[in-house]
Amino acid sequence: MKTIFGQALFIFLLFEINFSFAQKIEWSNTRNEDTKYDYIKILGSDEDGYFVLKSNLPFEYKRDSYGFRNRKFSIAYFDNKMNLKMQKSLVPPQKDSHLLKVVFVNEKVLLINDIIDKETQQYHFYAQWLNSEGISEKAAVKIGEFHYDSKSDLENVNIIISKDQNLICLITPDIEEFKDKQTLTATAVDTSLAVIWKKKLEIHYNKKIYNNQSTLLSNDGNIYLLGNLNTYSDENSFHVFSYDYKKNVQSETPININENLSDVSFAFDNINKKLTVAGLYTNKGTSGIVGTFFANIDILTSVVTDIKTQRFDSKLIDLYPNLNQYNNNGRESNYSINRLILRNDGGVVILAEVNFITQNSYYDYFSRSLVNKWIYHFDTILTVSINPDGKIDWQQSISKNQESQDDGGYYSSFCSLIYGSKMNILYNNSIDRNNTVLAHTINNKGIREQKILINEVEKVMLIPRSALQTDDNTLIIPAIRDRKFCYAKITF
Repeated sequence: MKTIFGQALFIFLLFEINFSFAQKIEWSNTRNEDTKYDYIKILGSDEDGYFVLKSNLPFEYKRDSYGFRNRKFSIAYFDNKMNLKMQKSLVPPQKDSHLLKVVFVNEKVLLINDIIDKETQQYHFYAQWLNSEGISEKAAVKIGEFHYDSKSDLENVNIIISKDQNLICLITPDIEEFKDKQTLTATAVDTSLAVIWKKKLEIHYNKKIYNNQSTLLSNDGNIYLLGNLNTYSDENSFHVFSYDYKKNVQSETPININENLSDVSFAFDNINKKLTVAGLYTNKGTSGIVGTFFANIDILTSVVTDIKTQRFDSKLIDLYPNLNQYNNNGRESNYSINRLILRNDGGVVILAEVNFITQNSYYDYFSRSLVNKWIYHFDTILTVSINPDGKIDWQQSISKNQESQDDGGYYSSFCSLIYGSKMNILYNNSIDRNNTVLAHTINNKGIREQKILINEVEKVMLIPRSALQTDDNTLIIPAIRDRKFCYAKITF
C-alpha cells in the first residue's frame, strides 16, 4: 500500500544494494492552470496515481486570522502516466463552515472543516473523506470542538497520523487561563472517524517558555510532543510530553546534556520498540554546531536511556562555510533538521540544512516610502549517520548557496528520496535562468556521488519542497520547464 510507505519514516538499510543513479525523467503536459494558485504540493498517492493540493496561501500559514480564513483550496488527481483525471475546488460541505485542513490518510483525502457556533462560542470540527474522483464519502462527522474568542489560535490546530495510518489525532490549543501553563485538547479517531479518546493535556510552561516543535502519534494511540524550553540563557532544553491513553497517564521527559542543543527531532523506531531522539549541539555561547546528540526513550517508562554526544572531527567543521552568516534577528545562522532517517540496526541518519531570513530596507525616492525586502537563504546540507551506541559512523556535507527575494524560498532547499541503502538529494544549483538541477547520492558507507541531473539548456526549475516520494524509487516534483508549469516524475 503506497500510503503506508509514504507516511512511514524510511529505514536506511545497512547491507549494500547496488542501485544506479537516477536515469529516467518523465514530464507531464503543461499545466498552466495550476499557476492560478501560488502554493502547491504533492499530497499523496494510491496505486493508480497521485493527488496534488493547491492553495492561495502557504500551507504553513501563520499570519493574522483574517488572511487565514480566506484560504482557498483546489485538488487534482493524476494517473501514473501523469494524465489529469480529476480537478475541483474544495468547498466545505456545510453552510457557514470553513475548510481548515486537507490531509492524506490510507490512500484517501481527509477534509477537516470548522463551523462557528456563536451562541456557545465554540468551533465545531468536522471530518469527511474524499476519493480520487473528488466525491465525498458519506456525511461529514464531528470529531471535536474548540472554544473561540479574540485570542483563539485556530491556525495552530494540528492533525497528526499514526505510522500505520489507522489513527488520526486532532490537537487544538486552548486559550491560556493561567500564566504558568498552556493546555491542548487532543482527540483521537479511527479511520471510520469514531472517537477513540479525548483528553485535555497540560504543559506546565506558558507559550513564551515552551514551544512545541514536533508531535507523534503511536500505532497504540499514544501521543508525544517534543519542544524547546526557552530559559532566556545560552542553553536550550528540550522536553518530551507524552500521554498514554490506556493508562490515562501524562508524563514529562526532559532531555538534559551538558551541551547547548541547537535542534532536535524524534521518531518511532517500531523495529527496536523505542522512541529515538537525535539532534545537533553547539558550543555554549555560540551557534556553530560542533557535534551530535543521540538518545532513546523507553515508550513504556518514558525514561531516557543511551544518552550520547559526540563532536565532529576537525575536517568536517572546516567545511562549514555558512555558520558566520547572520539571520534577521542578528544571530548566527544554524542548521535545522529536515528529517530523521532510522537505520535498521537502531541507529539514525540526521539530514539538516542551513536556512535563515535577512531583511533589506531602503528608502525609495520615487514612491517616497520605506521599502522592505526579505531575503531567503538556503545553504549547506549536512548528513550524519549515528550508530546505536551514539558514535558517529560517517558524515557528509553538500555545499550550496541559494538566495531569493520576497518569495518564501519557493525554488530553494532540496528534496530527498531513500531507496534501500542509498539517499538521493536533489536541488536547484542556482535560482535563475541558468539553473542546473544537481543530484547527490550518498550510500550507507557515507560515500557521495554528484551528477548534473538536468542541465541549463532544458530551462528547468524544480519546486523541491513540494515534492513527494510516491513509492520505493519514484519522486513526483512540480517544476517550471521552459517557463511553463508541469510535473516531473523521476525514477531512481
